[in-house]
Amino acid sequence: MGLIAVDEPRKVPRNDFIRLGLGIGAGNGNDNSMPYSEIYVADFEKQFCDDRFWCDVGPSPNTRYLAGGRTLIVVGDAQSKYFLDNERGVLAQFRHQHFLLFLIAHFQRAALLDSTRRHTNTLLRLTVVTTFGLIGTVTTGFIGMNLIALTEIPLIEKIIFFLVIFAPIAFLTFYTIVKSRRLSDFLDVLSDESVSARDKFKALIDVWRKKRVIDE
Repeated sequence: MGLIAVDEPRKVPRNDFIRLGLGIGAGNGNDNSMPYSEIYVADFEKQFCDDRFWCDVGPSPNTRYLAGGRTLIVVGDAQSKYFLDNERGVLAQFRHQHFLLFLIAHFQRAALLDSTRRHTNTLLRLTVVTTFGLIGTVTTGFIGMNLIALTEIPLIEKIIFFLVIFAPIAFLTFYTIVKSRRLSDFLDVLSDESVSARDKFKALIDVWRKKRVIDE
């Protein structure tokens, strides 16, 4: 955040405004050099500049506000008394209003980012708990279907039966997790009615197809 007073703000090069608004470091000394391509900064003034006071009239003429998300810059005329008035002018507004509003926005953004990270960690933990719960449920459910009479056999045989069932179910569950991204892509294709049966079959094959490594 900053308030910059310069002589003849209209003569400040466009690339300097771009660097100020986007929070980019100083250039190489060439006034005509742009930090990014012309296509990228073509609508810079429309997106990042508030030019309602960027004119030759008014109490604070040729004042431009730059807001780039990470930066808040006010550029104005050093010859304007209203611009540098620290009680009722632009300088006073910047110190007591714009500065605080910008801080509030940054605090809110930081809180949202922190909340997103917490939600991501929570979902990850729930996924882990669900995975192990699925393994235990399927294993004990298979034993409890009474397909094999296990009530009268010794404890050691019950443990062996449990491990024999547990091992392949655990392997299948973790293998599904490994392939979960490709399986998700396959389900998206499968649910798309505009995709042909041939393309759906190809999407199924892609679940196990190895990715090609392109040599540079």
